[in-house]
Amino acid sequence: MWTNVSEVFTSDDSQNAWAYLAGTNSWCKVLPNAADGVTNIFLLICTAMANGRQIYAVLDASNNITQVYM
Repeated sequence: MWTNVSEVFTSDDSQNAWAYLAGTNSWCKVLPNAADGVTNIFLLICTAMANGRQIYAVLDASNNITQVYM
């Protein structure tokens, strides 16, 4: 789904990155299976938010972000 990113969150815990997506009105966890995947998707989400661009987020059944396009 195409959506805007309202807020982002991460912590020093391994693979712990979140984005608040306007289309879901909820926090969605970035959920690839590798640390590099979480970092890469989170950077893309942050870039989109910083530049006022939408992302296309692919979510699983639990509203976890598995893929992102910009």
